[in-house]
This record gives sequence, C-alpha cells and structure tokens, in this order.
Amino acid sequence: MKVAFSKFLIVAGLLLAITFTLSCSSDEGESNLPPLTPSSDSSAEQKVFCKQNSGACLEMSLSTCMELVSAGAAQIVSNCNEPPPLPYSSSQQGQPSISSSSQGTGRLPCGSSDYNPISQFCYNNTTVYALCGGNNGAEYNPTTQLCQNNAVVNGWRDISGFETPSTAAWTWFNEAGVTASITKSNLQGVEFSAVSGSSTNNADMWKVQLAQKNHNIKVGDCYYVGMQGRTTTGTRTLNFGFQEDGGSYDNYGADDFTFSTTLSIIEKYFYISKADQNAVFYLNSGLNSSGVLAISALLVEKEYSNTTQSLCESLN
Repeated sequence: MKVAFSKFLIVAGLLLAITFTLSCSSDEGESNLPPLTPSSDSSAEQKVFCKQNSGACLEMSLSTCMELVSAGAAQIVSNCNEPPPLPYSSSQQGQPSISSSSQGTGRLPCGSSDYNPISQFCYNNTTVYALCGGNNGAEYNPTTQLCQNNAVVNGWRDISGFETPSTAAWTWFNEAGVTASITKSNLQGVEFSAVSGSSTNNADMWKVQLAQKNHNIKVGDCYYVGMQGRTTTGTRTLNFGFQEDGGSYDNYGADDFTFSTTLSIIEKYFYISKADQNAVFYLNSGLNSSGVLAISALLVEKEYSNTTQSLCESLN
C-alpha cells in the first residue's frame, strides 16, 4: 500500500449525509414586532414609508421600519400606494424582503452585519455573499452551489479528505431522467446515492458524475489514485479517470474500483495517453444500485513523468 495514502485517517461510520437546511430566524407571531408608530425621539431620523405584509402602511423612522423588514414582516416602499409585498418564500433564503423600488436606498441588516442589496445578498440571516453575475445578479445556496464565470453551478470549493493536483471546485452532474444525488458526508468525503432511471450497463456510468477541472496532464505521466470507501449494502462500482472537457470527451486514462460493505482502500497506477492542459478528473457512479457508496478519502498524485505504459502499469 502506498505510504503517502496513510495520511488519511481510516474513519468508519461515514455513511450519514449532511442534509443542508435553511432556517429563518424570524417569529411568525406579531406580538414581538415593534409598534407601527414612530417613537417620540425619532423625529430627527430619516423617514420612510413602511408597508406591512398585511397591507397596512405608515410613514415612520428608518430604524423602526428596518426592525419590521428584518423580521420579514414589511418592506420599504416609495409610497403607500404600492401593492402589499409578496408572502415570504423559501427562495429568499432567510433575507428580508425588499421591493425593487427600494433597492439602492441604503444598506440592509444581515445578522450582526449589513449589506448592499444591489450587489450582495444575505444568506440565512447570518452571512453576506456577492450576487453571482455582479449588480442585480443571482442568489445561490453557498452550501451546495458555486458562482463560476458569473453563473451558478452545483458544487463545492473543497471536499475534506480529497487531495488532487488541482485547486478547482468540484461539481456534479446528473443526466436528465436519472434520479440520484451526490452529497458531502457529515465528517468527510462524499456519498453517491442509489440511482434510478439508468441501467446496469457500464456505458451509463457517466450519467452521475463528480468532476474537477484544470488538471494539466502530459503523455508519459504515470498517476496514482487511491480511494477509501464502503457501501451500505452489496457492492458498487466507481469509474474514474481523466477526460477532455467537452468536444468528444476523449479519455486519457481510466479504471474502475468496486467497493463492498467493508471499509477498504483501493489503489491504482495508470498511464496518461494524451496531453491536455485542462483535463477533467471524474468519478462516475451512474449505475442503478440499491445502496449508497461513501468515499471518505481520495488521493490523486502524479508519480512519474516521461515513463512508458508498461512501466507505469507494472506498479499495480
């Protein structure tokens, strides 16, 4: 067994997936909301029109109205003739609701901080993120999505226990009609869920894929891949390798690992047959299966350069 791979702790019990949930900290009852009339010492403050979700609208101090906005119970509007705000929806991800006419009038609270709603959004009432695509761009769920090239994609910036030569984010793909999921496990690594809508044919492996771009590979490179994993039931095969990012999706070296319910480390040396400065390293697990495959550690390293295929594969 390769000594370098021992840097990963063999951790059992990695089969629980994180279920990422979004929570809203505001109370539904009205008893905790501030009064609708401005306080007597607020006369020097900026005044705004504050419209509640119920439709009631009054001119009051900015600070008083912002308490209502933070509670998700009102919006700042340009005048009281605007229609009442839409009900709160989960897509707002816990941030106060504001109308388009009020954007740019000032910063809004986000937990103990504040933010500019034109260029930023408040996630879960705790953390400020930049909108994806710049001003008036898109919001996204930072626990399961990334903003890459001004577009929102599914993926993670890092996976605990995964080490490769590339620092690019990990993204996942599900073919249309295939029901599956790839999630971070609660301790480290990832889990590939059971799949339906695919088949047991190896040609369908690519229909559920975890991938990382920006690998610079060359002809004559000899790579080592080691994985630690187990299944919840039966066996499950994981296909891995390097391929072209687009075009004809040429493969530059690939192999399969089959895991069982026993936690194990599987290792492989494989030869690179074609150069590519932006190759994709992929993990495919798109075959129908009744079990979950948890990969708790992954190590990808270039071991040798300018070698031969026979020499590289003799290391297995």
